Amino acid sequence: MDEKAHRPERRGDDPWVTKILETVEALDVNIKTLKIAVDAIDAQTREMRELWTALEGGIKILHALGVFAKWTAGIVAGVAAAWYAVKHGGNTN
Repeated sequence: MDEKAHRPERRGDDPWVTKILETVEALDVNIKTLKIAVDAIDAQTREMRELWTALEGGIKILHALGVFAKWTAGIVAGVAAAWYAVKHGGNTN
């Protein structure tokens, strides 16, 4: 088959080709409109996403501090109990 036979300009008077080209043009306009809308939504939500990312980092730090505090509290309680036992000889009086 000849490539030139499939080119739209060779079949410009064909209503089927004309309809396909109009549909493609309409879809292209729709895609451009959707891209503009997505870019606008992205601009509006960018600050919220950055805030959420910062909060996630803060939560991770608070979790690490909580784990540290839990272990430290256990060690301090053990040392305090040992100190009390040595100081008072096991007497509770």
